Amino acid sequence: MRGFALLLAMVVAMPVAANRRRAVSVPIEEGTCTVRGLANLFVSFDGGATFSRNNEPPAFAGTRGVAVFEDEPQRLLIAVNSDVFDSTDKGCHWTQRYTVTDPIHHALRSVAAKRGRGYVWTEELAVRYDGGEVTPLILPEQIGALGVNPANSEHVRIAGLIRGQFYESLDGGASWKKIGAEAGGFVSVAAFDPLNFDHILIGVQSRGLLVTRDATRTWTPPASALTGNNYPCQLSFVSSSPNVVWAATVTRANAPAIFRSTNGGSQFEAIGPLEGVENGVCMPLEPDHFDSNRAVVPMGTLRTFDAVTKRPSDSSCCGGIDISRITFSPVDRNVIYVYGR
Repeated sequence: MRGFALLLAMVVAMPVAANRRRAVSVPIEEGTCTVRGLANLFVSFDGGATFSRNNEPPAFAGTRGVAVFEDEPQRLLIAVNSDVFDSTDKGCHWTQRYTVTDPIHHALRSVAAKRGRGYVWTEELAVRYDGGEVTPLILPEQIGALGVNPANSEHVRIAGLIRGQFYESLDGGASWKKIGAEAGGFVSVAAFDPLNFDHILIGVQSRGLLVTRDATRTWTPPASALTGNNYPCQLSFVSSSPNVVWAATVTRANAPAIFRSTNGGSQFEAIGPLEGVENGVCMPLEPDHFDSNRAVVPMGTLRTFDAVTKRPSDSSCCGGIDISRITFSPVDRNVIYVYGR
């Protein structure tokens, strides 16, 4: 486990709360955490050298991982299957805050904003989270992306799923208006610049990746790679180096699947293939927020991609946990969240 630590060093009406339980906020001594209230989640406070125990029986469940509130890093938000949970002590104790009762077809995604505000969404719905209270939102259409202005958590933008028409809300998702030009296709993914909310990258099936720097009024493709049918299914800015963007495409035989840009998405270079995965799979991709040259793909263990050497490598992690998701805290390089069994 010490080897892994070294590797990382180099490497949303009225409020509704379904199935709510009283929040538990217990002071903890870092390094001695036992996770309660949420199965399959483990936390490390020492860069991956050791991981917490989990007091819950393992469960079959799907998630897109933990959202960390950067201005309040002890507060976390996660959606697992149809349930929304939060934690106020860095992930040791969890409270179920809401259950989605409408049918959904893909895993819910969590987005943390500021001052206890967050959003959970998938194509068919979105809810707003406010310090434990959850409010369903009315969307103008099915969506393929949602982003929050880092400077104003009332300012939200969404991308229509089918044509990439963007909508904007200035009241936390209570109302929406169209903005800009359509991206022109089915939206697979989007990423919002953490320092410039008008700078957005979007993956569009049959068009590839498109970039706007003027709040969706104009769209341009990158100069190379990720064009046409080679569109991204995963996109992520590096919070400490916002010009750096990591991207992943669905896996294809004898073709790179991991890409990186160092100029905000104007140009991408191939970093490497994702071997050992069948064709047509979109794997989760998590950048290292403290080393923009490195990103990992959880595949039971970790597949690490290095933008300098372009040599992917496997590394052991997490005390034998079979990892399906991993989140590195954007504010503390020693804090890592792993979801698995």
